[in-house]
Amino acid sequence: MKNNLDKKQSSKFILFDAKGKILGRLATEIARALSGKNEINFEPRLGGKDWVVVINSDQIRLSGDKEDKKFIGDIPVFQEVFTILLLRNY
Repeated sequence: MKNNLDKKQSSKFILFDAKGKILGRLATEIARALSGKNEINFEPRLGGKDWVVVINSDQIRLSGDKEDKKFIGDIPVFQEVFTILLLRNY
């Protein structure tokens, strides 16, 4: 018995425009595309075969006051000083 999984699936590029979109919602859309859940013949064990391209990533929005609260940096360990960059300044 043959099934649709025997056919070779071709990969494709999916274009996402991040201009004015909220970071978390865009990340969810990209994760669905990478896992293959946006395909008609979704099979969890196979994974996605698509590539994702994101344009205008510098114009993405953060909801609330996350620009002031979220930071990029490490936790100080053994009394070492790390530079913490706020997302607003990054």
